[in-house]
Amino acid sequence: MLQAAVMLRLRLLTWDVTNTLLRLRVPVGQSYSAEAQAFGLQVPAEVLNHSFSQAHASQSQRFPNYGWGQGLSSKQWWLGVVFETFRLAGIHDSGVLWPIAEKLYRDYSSPKNWELIPGAIEILQWCQQRGIRMAVVSNSDWRVQEILSRCNLRQYFQFVLTSEEVGFAKPDRRIFLEALHSAKVEPQLAAHIGDHYVNDYLAARKTGLHSFLFKMAGEPIESDIEAILGLKINVLLSMERAKKEPCECHLYCWEQQIGQWENSRQSQGAPLLGRGRGRAVHLDLTPSKWLQGVVARLLSEQQSLQMTRPCTGRMPEAV
Repeated sequence: MLQAAVMLRLRLLTWDVTNTLLRLRVPVGQSYSAEAQAFGLQVPAEVLNHSFSQAHASQSQRFPNYGWGQGLSSKQWWLGVVFETFRLAGIHDSGVLWPIAEKLYRDYSSPKNWELIPGAIEILQWCQQRGIRMAVVSNSDWRVQEILSRCNLRQYFQFVLTSEEVGFAKPDRRIFLEALHSAKVEPQLAAHIGDHYVNDYLAARKTGLHSFLFKMAGEPIESDIEAILGLKINVLLSMERAKKEPCECHLYCWEQQIGQWENSRQSQGAPLLGRGRGRAVHLDLTPSKWLQGVVARLLSEQQSLQMTRPCTGRMPEAV
């Protein structure tokens, strides 16, 4: 048996934004198609969805992090994406595309195209009431500050770090280190929440923070990490259903098991995110229930949690 004696006290909770606190009201192709129609162009939304994915991937590869350090402004970067999206869809008239691109850039800076993830306001208020310091760490351009303000979220965060501002994008650990430096907090006393396994969950862990992967019900989780996440989610669900405090060794076991699993994957020469097929695992909880039932019970309340029970070194049984 393993004795765990770990002191946990949450001093900083950082958040991703897109698909964690905010999400698009409609798919990109739908809003692009509607804007084009206002200028007399008929382009199917599904065609624009596909061409946007291609244009965004190409622009990200050519000019990473919104062209930071390459002579581009983030606005120029996004206008380029819009132009290429329509060109791939067969629209080449620059005279028409300029006003469409400008209008779309403005629209995506406003609440018009964004909506809150259900329960986002409630959980941020809940954390704020308990004195938990919060910040944003986001792969985004400067507009996220305005978007958060206009969606009434900015008030909950001590600071907002964007990849454009810092010059480093997740999964680069330097953006997390900048957040820790700004808050004057050691990594073991901080936690990060986001929806991307590599950029949020894994990158934060490798920087020394606690991290939690958030997925709305119905969203796929990469099949290659199904085993570890499936076990972890079963624990979260059992805790939530039981409405009781978790065994104090759970977090320690998770960290041990995840580390062992990743080391095993790497020793076999296999990528962490493979192409294997398998069923997806979903966390069918609202953000409020999820965070209140898990993060706060383990790390918050601004109390030290001394983990002294014997740790079995393995995950609890699935529910």
